[in-house]
Amino acid sequence: MPTEPAAPGATDPGTSSPATSAPAPGATGPGTSVPATTGLRVAFVITRGDSVGGAQIHVRDLGARLVADGADVLVLVGTTGPFTADLDRHSVRWRLCPALARSVNPLRDLHAIREVHRALLRYRPALVSTHTAKAGLVGRLASAWAGVPSLFTAHGWQFAPGIPPAQRALVYTLELLLSRLPGPPRSPRSPRPRAPSGPPNRVITVSRFDYRLARRSSAVPAARLRLIYNGLPDLPPPPLPSPAPQPTARPPGRVPVLTMIARFQAQKDHATLLRALAAVPGPWKLLLVGEHGPTAEAVQQTAAALGLPCAAGITGTPDPAGAAVCNATARGPAARSVQFLGHRTDIAELLAATDIYCLVSHWEGLPRSIIEAMRAALPVVATNVGGVRELVQHEHSGLLIERADISGLAAQLRRLLANPALRQRLGRNARRRYEAHFTFDAMYHATLAVWHELL
Repeated sequence: MPTEPAAPGATDPGTSSPATSAPAPGATGPGTSVPATTGLRVAFVITRGDSVGGAQIHVRDLGARLVADGADVLVLVGTTGPFTADLDRHSVRWRLCPALARSVNPLRDLHAIREVHRALLRYRPALVSTHTAKAGLVGRLASAWAGVPSLFTAHGWQFAPGIPPAQRALVYTLELLLSRLPGPPRSPRSPRPRAPSGPPNRVITVSRFDYRLARRSSAVPAARLRLIYNGLPDLPPPPLPSPAPQPTARPPGRVPVLTMIARFQAQKDHATLLRALAAVPGPWKLLLVGEHGPTAEAVQQTAAALGLPCAAGITGTPDPAGAAVCNATARGPAARSVQFLGHRTDIAELLAATDIYCLVSHWEGLPRSIIEAMRAALPVVATNVGGVRELVQHEHSGLLIERADISGLAAQLRRLLANPALRQRLGRNARRRYEAHFTFDAMYHATLAVWHELL
């Protein structure tokens, strides 16, 4: 059992019981309680509203639950788009801070700090929760300036292995400074004195891999570091009572469906998946779900060069050149195909029609898409990076491959495609693992317990 402090209320996914090492201050358990949320004012800070990724869904789910529980929530966001529309649908208020951008621009970033600072002074939250690296920088500095306790949720460190060295060095240096910002004096109305474990600002990691990386590298003082696994709400119950989702045998003759949900950017390794599948005989169909990004055209060209018939381009995004390249050069057996579906909101329905879930990456935090696949009782094939091994138990709930291992990935895909019984066994175990360790309620109450340390 690891020796670092356990996350408040969290369980170790390698066991069926709470982690037994000493709990962090404010941990939930017998004799403890999480704070009431009625009337609590919470500000979230995140850069992108024009994109819906894991961090955005995390903020949306937390914000919607807080609002339902009587809290007052405001999301400060740098752009508008699908994410802000999603917040509207969930009755979560948001405010645009146009200078808050993902890219680095010192002058604009100083303006963003002023924007967020002014918004915090007007809103007067009890605490500020920041998400993604740039929002963590801007939000924590603005919070310190405004005298408001803050916490940063690292959805995967940008100084993890696999990230370009220059980027790793810059982000690591910034985190050394930001995680040591002094917390503001506790309010005189606080029911208890300052926690003895250290200043009130906190850093949450969503995987034990990232927790250990932060501790080993001394990026974050141990007293400020907490581990809370991502969790997802379960699927809504069907109209008629039925058991939880279970993997089922597909009709004879049906083409097996593989799905990968990932934005087209450098972090994701679509090319390795395509090269592996080029060595796997049909029949199979691959669905690539994700909004247009910097690597989209290169991925389409890779599919065409490998002779994989594909339907392109990215839904909802003008990409006539990419579509022409893909369709003009597509060749090979019709029993194999690649479909580029673009950004989708019907993920649960797509996964219900999927046989194998794939996530091939260069680096990861704790991927929400794998948890979605586990919730859907799907076998998972994924790259063994970041916190992925904390989700996928090799040969028990899925299969792991090493980074950029084309032949290893091809071999595992051939195994699964040829063995429906193996797919069903791995899928059943994945569903059980989701139910035991990665539910939304567990994450929500653990998060409230950390917030309780700041109030």
